[in-house]
Amino acid sequence: MSAVLFERPSPAEARTLGGVAQCWWAVAYTGAISIAAGYTLQAVGQRHAPPADAAVLLSMEAVFAALSGMLLLSEAMSGRQYAGCAVILAAVMFVQIKPATSAGAMPMPAEPGTLP
Repeated sequence: MSAVLFERPSPAEARTLGGVAQCWWAVAYTGAISIAAGYTLQAVGQRHAPPADAAVLLSMEAVFAALSGMLLLSEAMSGRQYAGCAVILAAVMFVQIKPATSAGAMPMPAEPGTLP
């Protein structure tokens, strides 16, 4: 919606759909793979994964997206983006490696709905 308000196409773009025709593959990929398959597989995976594991994987979503864009679409990343990926990865690794040591921490029940 903001593109309608703030973007002004050049006169050549206003007369043709050539820009869309040149990037049809990106539009098709975004619609078919990212939205349809991605969200479906995410919902199925979350249903079968433990909540903590699902949270860790979903927190890595931005890193996966950035690296996939770099590998598949030859996008360039800035130093700030690399640093952001490194911070997210370090936080995820810290959470997985560091055991819960707080005095009030309760162990997770073996099965949902059961009490320790």
